[in-house]
Amino acid sequence: MDGISGIRHGISDDWSSDVNIGLMGRFYTATGVIDDKNFSTKYKGLSLSLKKNASSIIYGFRGSLCKFFTDGKTNAIDFTRLDLLQTIEKLKKELYVDPEKTEIRSFEYCVIIKCPFNVDYLKNSILTHKRKNYSLLTEKGKEFGFIFKHQRYHFKIYFKDFQEKKEWSNRLKIEVAIKKMIFVDGLGIKNLSDLTKELVWEKLSELLFKLWNEIVFVEKDNYAIEKMRPHEKTKFQCFLNSNYWSNLELLNDKNFYKAKQRLEVLNTKYLIRESGKDIISKLLKEKCLELIKSGEKLTCFEKFIEKDDKRVFNHLDNRFISTLNLNKEKNKIVRPCKNIFCQNELTSIRRNVMYCTNECRIDYYKTLSRIKKKLFGYATKK
Repeated sequence: MDGISGIRHGISDDWSSDVNIGLMGRFYTATGVIDDKNFSTKYKGLSLSLKKNASSIIYGFRGSLCKFFTDGKTNAIDFTRLDLLQTIEKLKKELYVDPEKTEIRSFEYCVIIKCPFNVDYLKNSILTHKRKNYSLLTEKGKEFGFIFKHQRYHFKIYFKDFQEKKEWSNRLKIEVAIKKMIFVDGLGIKNLSDLTKELVWEKLSELLFKLWNEIVFVEKDNYAIEKMRPHEKTKFQCFLNSNYWSNLELLNDKNFYKAKQRLEVLNTKYLIRESGKDIISKLLKEKCLELIKSGEKLTCFEKFIEKDDKRVFNHLDNRFISTLNLNKEKNKIVRPCKNIFCQNELTSIRRNVMYCTNECRIDYYKTLSRIKKKLFGYATKK
């Protein structure tokens, strides 16, 4: 949890009378009129605003909960659910915030991991996210991350050390910024108090993990290209081009997801080592569990990633049989060759294949012709 935006309606003016908050009003130099209805200030990483109406007072705050938790010093920390509970108590004490009455307008959920790759490697490997191309995050001409701008949310991947101007240690921040609350309508997040629930954190971790898995990640140097067939090499060269995925956006969803399935087949057959996307996925799972809670009891998110872990392929099996489906392999129906003089087990997974070799097929029809000629006097029906 990091950035947040919320409002609260009240009757009494709690902020104006507090010297520590230090609200500032507006003065129009052209007319000399003082605006006594709108006030604002910055306080420990939060931007505060106060608007007085005829019937009520609207309190607004926007900024980083992590910075507020550290008294405005930094937001490059592992902000856990327990830290959020302490932060809310601090908001109550210093800013008179009632979490039950504070409506959330937008927020960010993020995880910081120690990434084994640099920004150039990720730039060459990450191609698209849900058919959206990324925009580079830069500072003083140097690239330090990527952002995918969707209508209801932004998905950001960037190195926090560069932003903090500290010694480079490859701390990668993966973040989903909720811009419209309808995107998380099913999670039951309305007020600030809802963000303290453990189940909400688990669902947000599940959402972040799903968004990461929807990235198209292709590592050019991690494929045994020399073993590919000619048509697979042609398709692989298309997959390396980000414009290929952008053009699929102009077509229907079926073509896009079909291309992703073909890429998964190439990953299964020709990956040399573990994919960088899978490595980051494992680090992401571990960090999400660490931020939510610690204990032996299985949580909702643990069950989700346990289920997700079962969807793996055996990279040494050219028939793409999952290592966790060996029981199905043992209980499968054995199909013999149609040639009665052969009867070998068919190795092909295609249902329309009836012969183990082409020689068996030729021998079967020769034998059938001889039998028909002996019985009817001709090899084929007249």
